[in-house]
Amino acid sequence: MFLLCELHPIFFKYKRMKKTIALLSIAGLLFACGPKSQNDSEIFTTINGQKISLLRVDLAPDSATTVGWSALFEDVEMIPLETSEECMIMNSQTTFTDHSLILSTQIGMGDPCRVYEFGMDGRFIREIGGTGKGPGEHTGYFMEDATYHPNEKLLKVQFNGIYPHIQYFNDVGQLFEEIDCPVELVQDVARLEDDIYVVAGALAGRPEYLRDSASLFWFNKTGEIIKTLERVDYPPKNSSGYTPWGGRAALYQYDDNWHFHNPGDDTVYQLEGLNLIPQAIFKYGEKHTPINKIIDPQAWVGTYSVEIIGEREAYWILEKRVITKQKMNEYRPGQWGGEYGADYFNLIVDKTNGAVYNVKLTDDLLGFVPDDYSSEGIKFDPLGQTYRIYQALDVVEWIDKGLEEGSIAEKKLAKVKALRDKIDEESNPVLFLFKERKEYKI
Repeated sequence: MFLLCELHPIFFKYKRMKKTIALLSIAGLLFACGPKSQNDSEIFTTINGQKISLLRVDLAPDSATTVGWSALFEDVEMIPLETSEECMIMNSQTTFTDHSLILSTQIGMGDPCRVYEFGMDGRFIREIGGTGKGPGEHTGYFMEDATYHPNEKLLKVQFNGIYPHIQYFNDVGQLFEEIDCPVELVQDVARLEDDIYVVAGALAGRPEYLRDSASLFWFNKTGEIIKTLERVDYPPKNSSGYTPWGGRAALYQYDDNWHFHNPGDDTVYQLEGLNLIPQAIFKYGEKHTPINKIIDPQAWVGTYSVEIIGEREAYWILEKRVITKQKMNEYRPGQWGGEYGADYFNLIVDKTNGAVYNVKLTDDLLGFVPDDYSSEGIKFDPLGQTYRIYQALDVVEWIDKGLEEGSIAEKKLAKVKALRDKIDEESNPVLFLFKERKEYKI
């Protein structure tokens, strides 16, 4: 897979920050304070009496073991999304509320995207917001992020733009509030309290924006930055060589709390208002992508980075990205862009024993989803839903082939045939909703 990678040098003025805290690696402190047991020290350590998980991704096998869906999931339900003129879907970005699926789609080249709500039975409920410049409307070409706040029953939708415009809607699709983020070119914004919001910044690369000065920003409704988790490590000054980007930060909900990790940092935090509570420590090893260091672009190949894509009671679910090829060029002094290729792996870390599994999933529940589509793209939603959206065109082709070859699981055959009768190549996508095991069989 080749991906485009380019950073654009744009500079913006910003308000002076009122309060900062330095972002320092605490791994050394935690290891020093850990329990004496050699076995336990490979899984946990403690700080201030708190037990901290060690995520030993350095111990993950380089090659993936193929396991069936049934190792992680007890069952899978196939839910065709209603197809009508008022909710046609070209492509999709998704999240769940506690009672529905939220899905955005681009409509035409350059036109604002639309945000739709579907019931768990696939029935179209409503459009969220609208296109335009009035209250509750937007002009964003795509939805950057959507997050549901179950305690407040609020859905956040965030659209693309230099300074993200964020809207909150209640459970019946009415606008609750709108805010503008004061940090440019960021993705995930979380609402911690009534007037406290937080957004992830950056830890790697040359500073070009306010975003690049801190790993985390807290701000209020008026756009005033009230605290930062300050970045202290930068590439060498007066250098123009290549330095890799760290990757996308994870700002996600788990167990009614917000958690945060910025790739390249060793620490996973829990957010409690303006405070950070360490929850886990990554141990990366020598093959981790170096950040804030000048390297030959070819030395990037073979290194990896890790992103948290889900957390459950007994497991961390990670995506490991291994760089396989690169065509990076300096298009102006200190500014690099180009293409890179990468392989992606699913890492599962068992919280109880520290075991790390590198797995590639295959469909052994239905018997018709090709291997190339059965592992990548499965989403572990913060509210506990595990799912994948497939285009109807693909599902039709797979089912027809499975029926012809006789590969479809016997106990699912009737449901698969019923699904095929409901959809055609022009139908809206199909939601595959997995019933996740509490204890994986890996």
